[in-house]
Amino acid sequence: MARRAGVLALGMGLMLGACTPSDEEPSPTAEPTSESAPSSDEVTDEPTDERPEVDPPQRPAEMEEETVDGAIAAASYFVELYPYVYSSGDVTEWDALSDEGCEFCSNVRSSVSELHDSGGYSLGGETEIYATEGGGPYDEGVFDVELGVHFAASEWVHADGTRTSYEEGDKPAFSLSMAWRGGGWTVLGVLVDGDQA
Repeated sequence: MARRAGVLALGMGLMLGACTPSDEEPSPTAEPTSESAPSSDEVTDEPTDERPEVDPPQRPAEMEEETVDGAIAAASYFVELYPYVYSSGDVTEWDALSDEGCEFCSNVRSSVSELHDSGGYSLGGETEIYATEGGGPYDEGVFDVELGVHFAASEWVHADGTRTSYEEGDKPAFSLSMAWRGGGWTVLGVLVDGDQA
């Protein structure tokens, strides 16, 4: 109940436009805790001319439903987009699911743009969703979804050939506030292990 109330409160605050993007970039992986402060291993390598082809995650049919299962499917798809947007730079689906007041969503988009605009990209970081729980709709039609997510190790490849490594990480309480708007799902806000991401 406390978790539901906390996520709901975040969702309502975001719906009212209370949250604005911060300078801190989100990082659901275990280490480093902030992508603006990467792990100590900066490895210089030869510049990479060709980026690997990355396939986007499959959009589940269940997310077309305004149900708890639909909210869980949409939230899971959103989390699976996380490594894809960093690898590809394609934020089309990410933006389509993100509410303008979602700080986590905005920070990820800014971080992706900064990485790719400078000529870099990301490798790895695949997600494994091993637990799902959802409820709603609550006040103002908000659904709460909590996922257990494991993030594989990842590496940022910068244009100058340097690489920044991020350790694998486990997030047993990756919580999202969701709302059904205009015939589709919108992510209102994200909490990672009880903290605003």
